[in-house]
Amino acid sequence: MHRSRNIPCGSSTNPGSPVPQIRSRTCASALMACIMLVSLTACGGSGPSGYFLSESIAQESSSEAPKDVSTAPTDIVATATTQAKATKSRGTPSPAPATSSADPTPTSAATSVGIVNSIDTIIGDMSLENDARLDGIPDFMWAVGPNPAAVVMGADPRGCKMPSWWLTMPAVKAEYKDCDLWTRFIQWFVIYEGVGNAGHNVRVETRRPKTYYLSKSTGRWILLGQHAGTSWFPAAKSNIIGTDGSVDERTNADGSVAIKIPVKSSYVHHGIWPLGIVDISTIVADIAAIFSTVQARLIVDDSNRPDDRPSAVLLMNSGADYYPTAGSTAADSFPPGVGTSRAKRITSEWQSFNFATISAARQDYTGASASIPTEVFRANPPPLD
Repeated sequence: MHRSRNIPCGSSTNPGSPVPQIRSRTCASALMACIMLVSLTACGGSGPSGYFLSESIAQESSSEAPKDVSTAPTDIVATATTQAKATKSRGTPSPAPATSSADPTPTSAATSVGIVNSIDTIIGDMSLENDARLDGIPDFMWAVGPNPAAVVMGADPRGCKMPSWWLTMPAVKAEYKDCDLWTRFIQWFVIYEGVGNAGHNVRVETRRPKTYYLSKSTGRWILLGQHAGTSWFPAAKSNIIGTDGSVDERTNADGSVAIKIPVKSSYVHHGIWPLGIVDISTIVADIAAIFSTVQARLIVDDSNRPDDRPSAVLLMNSGADYYPTAGSTAADSFPPGVGTSRAKRITSEWQSFNFATISAARQDYTGASASIPTEVFRANPPPLD
């Protein structure tokens, strides 16, 4: 989703096609949101049996993994945001500590009191239908279903395994269509108005985008990156492509960000983690699965006006994108996406919005598999916080 959507793709997952059967936002087969599988090797590798036998989950970061940081250089964030706006954003989320229910104050900082996420929630985000019809969004499969959540590139980011619509796109450089592994990654999430939205005095508070990958070599989930806050830009409803405009946002003391979603807005609100596009070249061959998550809730915008959160119909989905190289752009690679989750309604309680490369989702990957079995994910889940 984090790329240009001006190019029509005729794919069921492509937002550029009004009758997609797949629902990838970035014109990817399951995208949206982003990479959203069981033979996970380079061109024709071994089966999945060896790396799903871990007895425990390690909430650790290896020396090979991208550094886990709480802040990101401004230039990286600016570059990622600019690229996302210039190309189409992927419309189609990290578990975090639970907090108190929605606070009536506009920018109340959330305090952790427990675990917000669960394995059942993650599986539901990748297998259930959208919670409401997305207002103003064409009939892309990720928008209307059935099976809106999808895995596209999944754990095997290689151009040669992408659908024919992508492989035949003239705009995509020929070298990106080979079987080389792609080496860059970014997490994204998108907020939509649902049909009937009437929440005028609300903001959507978001926090803690986070991504883990399951290591083939150790069977453990390793933190790829996380951040306290989120970054936002407007994207057209017609194609989820970044557009000119600003986002009304407030940053709280704890780093969470609360954005205003005007009723009947002409665009959707596209978010990315502030880490920008990160280098995964040292670990991409070791990826057996991806899990991305972010948290959101509704808060009151102006405490002097009535609380109309029950009238708000706002939804969010999440996912991630791969890029071929450090110099790649959305315009010359048109990332199909890791995949995308379903669109889930945002409420006054903190919720996690999750994407995972599991078999419960629609599989838009053209190889044997780029997901892990859902039962394997349940038996060996990522860290939940």
